[in-house]
Amino acid sequence: MNASFLLLGITTLIGALLLRASLLPGPLGLIPTALFIASGIGIAMVGLNPENLRIIKHIAGAYLNAYGASFAIILTGICLTRNIAHRKVGLLSFWIGTVLLILNILYTIGFYNSIPSLFLGLGVGGMEKLCNYSIFLWFTLIGLYFLVKTSPVNFLTNEA
Repeated sequence: MNASFLLLGITTLIGALLLRASLLPGPLGLIPTALFIASGIGIAMVGLNPENLRIIKHIAGAYLNAYGASFAIILTGICLTRNIAHRKVGLLSFWIGTVLLILNILYTIGFYNSIPSLFLGLGVGGMEKLCNYSIFLWFTLIGLYFLVKTSPVNFLTNEA
């Protein structure tokens, strides 16, 4: 078991619920929230099922995370662009999610068909890390955005 992946899965679930409450209200926000929850479950599955012991469950969790999060980020971007206050971060999220989806497709095709050129010169491990760590970078960015947007303190001037 890898406890760090389990913890990351749990925090992803919590983040999905917080994101829903603050930035994705209404019925349209339910779909990306459900996909983020699926992504968190996928991350936890990776942690609970080591690759050398239960490869099928490990891979299923990895793909649930990668594709679930990619689609969730795209849909979050669409939801956020509907609100003028969040339009810029919505467009950024849409394009980040789209790039992540393309990277995941390239990784999947390259991995299962042994086409190294689809790994963009990063190798199998490098491409896998690029696909997955980019998701967590987006999580961090959207969390910081939420923190700044909802804080009563202006972080630039340190005024309340």
